[in-house]
Amino acid sequence: MILVPRTSASAQNRFIFYDGALNRLPSSPWSAIKSILQIPFLRSAAQGVLREWNVPRSDSLFDDAADESVHDFVARRLGTTVADTLVSAMIHGIYAGDSRELSVKSIMPSLVNLERTHGGLLRALLPKGFNQRYHEQTSKYQKESAQKWEAIKSKLDPQFLEQLEKTSIYSFPNGLGELISYLEDHLMSMPNVEIRKDAACESILMQDKCVISTRHDSKPLEADRVVATMPSHHLAALLPELPHLRHNPAAHLGVVDVILAPPSDEHYSLPIKGFGYLVPRSAAENHDEILGTVLDSDATQNMFMLAS
Repeated sequence: MILVPRTSASAQNRFIFYDGALNRLPSSPWSAIKSILQIPFLRSAAQGVLREWNVPRSDSLFDDAADESVHDFVARRLGTTVADTLVSAMIHGIYAGDSRELSVKSIMPSLVNLERTHGGLLRALLPKGFNQRYHEQTSKYQKESAQKWEAIKSKLDPQFLEQLEKTSIYSFPNGLGELISYLEDHLMSMPNVEIRKDAACESILMQDKCVISTRHDSKPLEADRVVATMPSHHLAALLPELPHLRHNPAAHLGVVDVILAPPSDEHYSLPIKGFGYLVPRSAAENHDEILGTVLDSDATQNMFMLAS
């Protein structure tokens, strides 16, 4: 396994494209102060963060049926500048999605639980006794997350866990595809597992048992339980009796790889060093509708081998 430490340039230098320029995001308290003084939209964002202290807790948080978008949650608590710039860019980078369309309870439940328990995001930094809004509770999400993390830690080497805490990025000598190859080898070693390749699912018939027809197989498969991992809009074509599968539209995205070869090793130089940059929804100069860019030459620099 190969790890990139948090001290590397790719971990320290991350940018947001705004107002026609790349703006380096802060990576420490000192750099945060410096960035707020130098970057106008961060000054406005900082004002929203400071006002968050007095924003009241939403009563709808305790209604499991109620929900709001990531954008609405952040705008309500931290202001529209944070929602339209930093958070929309982050959602572009993680989900390639629109923060106005994604559920905060689904993808950021930890923020919702902070408001539920502490009455705000900044108030979570206070000791319980100094926070008048503190509301003792342990949600189902918190219980499940704690149980899962403890189960993971019990199976991992303590030295490995300690090293991971200092890590920004991890990979493998032959890329993350090694995980899939290892999983395949592990499953194939089990006597009750069969992997069929180049056997795309062409139909699913729901009867007493689930009957699956696949490409190149003359005899359909029968199963008591089926786990579908294909995109929901593809699954909808196989299961028209479940119209809700078409409820969430898929985004159309393009990936472009650009290689700029230096004239020689002596002339290898980039104008910036870092992981890359993200583009928020509010960037007016983004005519090509770019979501973000990863600078691969820097993203995986300073890697070291943890174990073979």
